Amino acid sequence: MPRIWLDNCEFLMSQGLITRTRRTFDRALRALPITQHPRIWPLYIKFVRMYDLKETAVRVYRRYLKVRWHRIGSLDFRV
Repeated sequence: MPRIWLDNCEFLMSQGLITRTRRTFDRALRALPITQHPRIWPLYIKFVRMYDLKETAVRVYRRYLKVRWHRIGSLDFRV
């Protein structure tokens, strides 16, 4: 299922539709289970780096780091 979202986002990126692409990424992250989010994030990060979207990039990175930190913080480091 993430393949459909990824293909759609890649197509929108190639068309230069910035707002529509961002909204599609956001919808994908809401629609997919959190276990599949790591497949979406690399392309989303690539997207915000492609354009000079400072405010959007900051928000996307904060959101990514929040999710990433939550996953790292919840790991059990006991051996």
